[in-house]
Amino acid sequence: MIGIFRSKSEVDRHLSKRLFVAGRLSEEIKTFHRIADKIDRLPGSELLEEGTFNAESLEIRDPVRISEVAKLLYQWGYVCFPSLVPYPLLNELRREFVAVLENGFRYGQAVDEFDASTTVRLLMAELDRSDLKATWDFFNSRIMNDFSRVYFRGEPFLFNYEIFVQETGPTESPPSGDLHFDKRHTLKFWIYLDDTPAEAGAMRIVPGSIREARGARMNHMARKAPLSRFDNIISVQNPEIPVAGPAGTVFIHDTDAVHGAGTVENGYRRRIMRGHCRTKRTQSWIEKNA
Repeated sequence: MIGIFRSKSEVDRHLSKRLFVAGRLSEEIKTFHRIADKIDRLPGSELLEEGTFNAESLEIRDPVRISEVAKLLYQWGYVCFPSLVPYPLLNELRREFVAVLENGFRYGQAVDEFDASTTVRLLMAELDRSDLKATWDFFNSRIMNDFSRVYFRGEPFLFNYEIFVQETGPTESPPSGDLHFDKRHTLKFWIYLDDTPAEAGAMRIVPGSIREARGARMNHMARKAPLSRFDNIISVQNPEIPVAGPAGTVFIHDTDAVHGAGTVENGYRRRIMRGHCRTKRTQSWIEKNA
């Protein structure tokens, strides 16, 4: 039982209050094709003219079409839904989070220890819903699935196939702290289990850097060169910002946007869960070029 959420459909209905399909998915995908094609044709300078970017414009608090969220994500690299998850569901996710960290390999494919950080990687295909019902229901949300389908423009994809459960204590060197973009392109759904200000290690993102990094990644993929020869550290002119938010905040991140984990200051900790989605075409390229 998840408090007032007795089934996955109830979780879906709640998440739908701010992210919903206002029409057939095929029409949403066609709409996003047009949006993405238009953005791709823009010179890079037009994306970040002075005064264009406003972090508050990427904080969604009212219902919005999936294609509009996809447009923002495709252009800026992240979209945030502050306080999206209500307390009953959030409380169950926290309880399961503790159980996963305490039991490690019982649930996870791998357990990674790095300085003050512990990460357990869950494979959705092996996840026992009877043990981790809130986690299973949340990361199998129809809303997330529909959004992924639009964002990947109908291309076959792996949906939240992997879930990271991570706790990071005070550290000046968090995992993946250097600004970078991911060699293995991924669409990620994050949730902050606690209030996460910048001091607690909120994710840092360089808004608008997604276009340049996307081009670098796609050029490398076209050359079919090994991942080991892929430099995913690029210099960017635009400032980074922390994606901070209260407990229950969900944000969507395209890993082509330059990003890095934030420093966790004394007296704080960062507890997050995130689901990973990837096109099957990208996954196939990774397996051939690892």
